[in-house]
Amino acid sequence: RLEDNLALLRSYRTFAALGHATLLGTSRKGFIGALTGRRDAKDRLAGTLATIAWGVGQGASMLRVHDVAPAVDVVRVCTAIQQSDA
Repeated sequence: RLEDNLALLRSYRTFAALGHATLLGTSRKGFIGALTGRRDAKDRLAGTLATIAWGVGQGASMLRVHDVAPAVDVVRVCTAIQQSDA
């Protein structure tokens, strides 16, 4: 269910804080299609990248993705923001 997926994402920090590595695997998932109206999984990149940015901010230590290069860019930007002194 859409609500269940959103609840898991909202509480991701709780899982990450348990002291174990966590894997976020939201790439092209159906709930992203339900939120964005993108029926074809290949059209869900933007939604996937949004969940990746959220997950990195919440402490995800590993990501499972289909579109590696854009995901790496998101992680690099999120990490730079987290580590900046500004």
